[in-house]
Amino acid sequence: MKIDAKYQLDACAVRDDGSGSALCHIYVTSGKAMASNRSMLAIAPCELDETDVPGLISVVAFAAARKLAGRHGFITLALQEDTILLTDGRTFPRPSGEYPEFLQCVPPRDAIGTASSLAFNPALLALLTRGLGSPYRIHI
Repeated sequence: MKIDAKYQLDACAVRDDGSGSALCHIYVTSGKAMASNRSMLAIAPCELDETDVPGLISVVAFAAARKLAGRHGFITLALQEDTILLTDGRTFPRPSGEYPEFLQCVPPRDAIGTASSLAFNPALLALLTRGLGSPYRIHI
């Protein structure tokens, strides 16, 4: 898997509370890597090699790979069935669990009425901009 190092998806995932929730990890599927803290969903583009197995990546493995890549490089991970291999040879176990079907969280376009409300949580907005690698920073 290859993803731009500007994406800090590890910052957007749920903090591990010992519940074993799949939201404590980053989920990778064809062309997308995503993380959620139950209040926001960050989706970043990524490339999977033909040997990569889609699924969960631990936040610890992603953060370690991001540090290896540096600020302006690319995060490279080998996603095997049971392990995650970093470019420096370190391995991490592959988390298990079922990630929620994220498209079910977004209402279909025809179900959205003409009147709706919108609210911004500045702390979540700042975290989301960091997670999606925005060059603009929100300071609270």
